[in-house]
Amino acid sequence: TSNHCILSGSSLGHVRTSPKVTGVNAAKELITNIKEGGCVDEWLQDQLIIYMALADGVSVVKTGCLTLHTRTAMEIASIMTGVTFQVDQLEKSGEVEMNNNDDKNDHEEKDTKKQKNK
Repeated sequence: TSNHCILSGSSLGHVRTSPKVTGVNAAKELITNIKEGGCVDEWLQDQLIIYMALADGVSVVKTGCLTLHTRTAMEIASIMTGVTFQVDQLEKSGEVEMNNNDDKNDHEEKDTKKQKNK
C-alpha cells in the first residue's frame, strides 16, 4: 500500500470447492484485514515479533486483532531476550511497541553477573 502495509487474504482450495468460492473466501479475508486497519495481516504479525525483539531502538507495528500466536511470540521473545512489549488496543486494531534501547544489554549484564556468582 502507499503506507508500506503488507496485507493479504488466502484460502485453501479443495477438490470439491470451485475456484470461484476459494477466490471469494480469500477476498473476504483480505477485506477483513483492510477493515481492521492494521499494516500487517494476522499471518505476518507474529513473525515480526522476533525481529522487533532483536532490533535496537524502538520498533512499532500496527496490527489488526492480535492473534494468540502473536501474544505467544511476544511472551517467548520477552523470556529469551528480556525486552518488553507494550500493546495499545485500538478500536479494531492494535499497536505493538518494543523499546530496546538499553534494556537488552542490562538484562545480559544481569545474567552474566548471575553466572559469575554461581
